[in-house]
Order: sequence, then C-alpha cells, then structure tokens
Amino acid sequence: MTLRDHTSDRCSRSLEEEAVQGEQELGAADLKGQEGRGSLGVEVKATWRLAGPVVVAQLGMMTMGLVDVLMVGPLGAEALAAVSLGNSIFFAAGIFCAGIIMALDTMVSQAVGAGKLARAGGLFWQATWLALAMGLLLNLAFLDLEWLLLLLRQDEAVAKLSTSYMTARSFAAVPFLIFASCRGLLNGIGRTRPVMIVTLAANILNLLADAVLIHGFLGAPALGVVGAGIATSIVRWFMLGAVVLVLFHSSLAHLALKPRMPRFSEARRIVALGLPIGLQLLAEVGVFSATGILVGWLGAVSLAQHQIALTCVSFAFMVPLGIGVAANVRVGQAVGRGDPAAAMRAGKVALGLGMGFMLFPSILFLLMPTVFVRAFTSDPEVIAGAAMLLRIAVVFQLADGLQAVAAGSLRGAADMRTPLLANLFSHWMVGLPLGAFLAFGLGWGASGFWWGLTVALVLVGTALTAVFFKGGWRRRGRVV
Repeated sequence: MTLRDHTSDRCSRSLEEEAVQGEQELGAADLKGQEGRGSLGVEVKATWRLAGPVVVAQLGMMTMGLVDVLMVGPLGAEALAAVSLGNSIFFAAGIFCAGIIMALDTMVSQAVGAGKLARAGGLFWQATWLALAMGLLLNLAFLDLEWLLLLLRQDEAVAKLSTSYMTARSFAAVPFLIFASCRGLLNGIGRTRPVMIVTLAANILNLLADAVLIHGFLGAPALGVVGAGIATSIVRWFMLGAVVLVLFHSSLAHLALKPRMPRFSEARRIVALGLPIGLQLLAEVGVFSATGILVGWLGAVSLAQHQIALTCVSFAFMVPLGIGVAANVRVGQAVGRGDPAAAMRAGKVALGLGMGFMLFPSILFLLMPTVFVRAFTSDPEVIAGAAMLLRIAVVFQLADGLQAVAAGSLRGAADMRTPLLANLFSHWMVGLPLGAFLAFGLGWGASGFWWGLTVALVLVGTALTAVFFKGGWRRRGRVV
C-alpha cells in the first residue's frame, strides 16, 4: 500500500467514525438498559447537535435577506417592494433547483448508515455538475424579466426596479447551487458546523457590501437596488469559495475534491429522487411568491405589508426547517443501516422539538407584532397592516413547523412523493384559491390571502405527520 493509499484509508476510517458517532452513542444507551427515557435523551442530543448549526446557518441566510431589506427600506416603498418581489421570484426558482440537489442529503446520509462512504464523493460530483448546469440557466433567465412582471400586472415603477435588482443578482445563481451541493455532502455526513461558520462570516461581508454598494459608503457610488443585487452575488461567490476551502482542509478532501466526470446514470438517479423535493419546495415557496404577486395587485402599500410580515414569519420558520434537515439525516442514517425503529424515534423527537420551538414566535407575534414591523418601516399604514398579518400567522405557526419537520423525516426515508402531493393539493388547490376569494371576492385584502395560507398549512402539517406515524415508508428501503 502506498503512502497516498494509506492516508486515504486513514481519512476514510476517521470520517466513518465521526459520521456514525451519534448512532454509537444511541446504541450505547440501549446497551445500558436505557431503552426508554435514556435513548430518547440521546436522540434529542444527537438531533440538536446536527440541528443547532443548521438552524444558525438558516437564520444567517435569512439575516442576509433581512439586512438587504433593511438597507433598501430608506430608499422608499417602491424600492422596498421591488427588492422584496425580486427576492420572492428569485428564491422560488432557486429553491426548485436547490431542492433537486437536496437529494444528496438523503443519499449521502443513507450511504453513511450503510457504510458506503466511498460513494459519497461520486454522488457529490454528479450533484455539482447538475448544480452548475442549472445555475447557468438561472443566470440567463434572470437577466431581463421586466416583461414578465408587467405581464403579471405589477406596478410599472416597481417592475423596472425589480428587474434591475434581479439582473444584478442573477450572477449569484451558480455559486448558490454549487454551495447547496457542498452543503448536501456535509449535512449527509453529519458535519453541519462548517456551513454555519461560513454563513456567519458571509453576514459580515453582506452588511459591508450592502452599505458600500447600496448607499455609497466609503466613497463608492450609491447604486440603490442594483447595489443590493451586486452585493448578494459577491457574497454568494465568497460562500462557495469558503466552503470549498473547508472541504479541501478536511478528511472529506479525498472524497470531495477528486474530480469525477459527469455520468448520466448517476445524475438521472439524483434528479429522479430530487425532482419531487424541488417540486415540493416550489409548490410551498411558489405559493408565497404567487401570493406576493396577487397582493401586488392591491398596491405597493399592501405588498409592503405582506412582504414585511412574510419576512418575520420566514425568520421564525428557519428553526423548524433546520430541525427538518437534522431529521432527514438522522432518519436517513437509521434507514441506511436497516433500523426502522431508530428512524421512527428520530422523526418523533424532531417533530416534538419543532413544535415546541414554534410556540415562542407564536406568542411574540400575538402579543407584540408592531415591535417587529417597526424595524422595517415607520409608515403607520404599513405598520398596522403588517401587524394584523402577523397576528393571523399565529394560527399557522405550529402547523408550519410541523410540516417542515415531517417533510424532512419523510425525505430521510426516501418518501419524496408524499410531501409533494400534500403541498400541491393543500396550497394550490385549497389555500391559494381560498385566499383569492377572501381577498378579492369578500374584500378582505392581504389578510384574505393569509387566511388561505393558514388553512393550507394546517392541512399539510396534519397530513405529513399522519403519513410518517403510519410508517408506510418502511417498505421503501434504501436508495443507495
């Protein structure tokens, strides 16, 4: 055996030991006879060990968007509406492509559970080639979308500003998706801290870039909404470079940085597994984007109210979303090693943690909604309307957290179809039509759409939780 082979083997064994540490702890608890309370406590700790950094990273991602909105706010209602609208549309398209890449989380986590670590590198490279191709297509698509915004009956001034913002931001598409591939490899292995650290560093850069490019600090020209888009592109490239450096200097280097040529059969498997995830996320996020477009028909003030409230709600949602990622990994690793009982336990613990957390933002939005809204604007009309929407959000916060964690648990078990079907039916067949009827038919305005979203989220959360507890996913087996 050569020195290179010996080093690679040592790295592989080190990686395997780290990846299965949580499972070893759980097994040790069972051997001590702690089959009930003890094993449950170990599962809680293992889930939080994975979820904590993911939650911080997700909050960091949201904070970057929040800083963008806050920095643009002083430019006026039209600029705020333009950036918020551009964010919604860009995120809807980006999350669909990122959802396809998210198949990597499940495939890598199951490979870890099954002891097939060498397969992780090949899966990573095929996902990266897909990310590059989709990123280039998105880059081209977002160079000029003013015609689409006008077709969707958006305010002409808002459409023009939003197009300028999205054109500048389009160059963030490639690094955004390749970063998602790197994150999928790290998440599947169980290493969630590096992405957290990179995201925290990116927030500092984003704040500086926004200040310089939007408002012209340090003698730079003030570029307004265009500067916000350029800043986002710069930050996304920084994040990609940073996470690649992390991979290069870790025991993953021999897996992740050894180039593999594109293989159609492997890419097809990733797409087959990831396409339902992408469609599910598009159905979920897309309904909020579609709602934003429809609210735009009510005027710039209503759109600003909607986007501010949506930003607050989305910020709170990042916590159960991060717990859902941890559930994906924990359930996936248990399924990979052929332990459905541990998979069920992991899902139940994650659901309890997600529901427990969502009680806190619900109470805050109920008791002090204007405190959050005033951070975005001083316009009394916008404050009053956004506060009313946050009080409506109290009703669906628990259901929203429930569906995020349940969907992650089902994805870990390779059930991608159920979350897709539940979201398509609940959001697009029930929630959006109901919201449109309440908003336009009964004259409830933006609040009508939010009541429609509430009904949809309750349906999705209930359905996905019931499907996971029923356990039909046990018959699906491994996907690696």
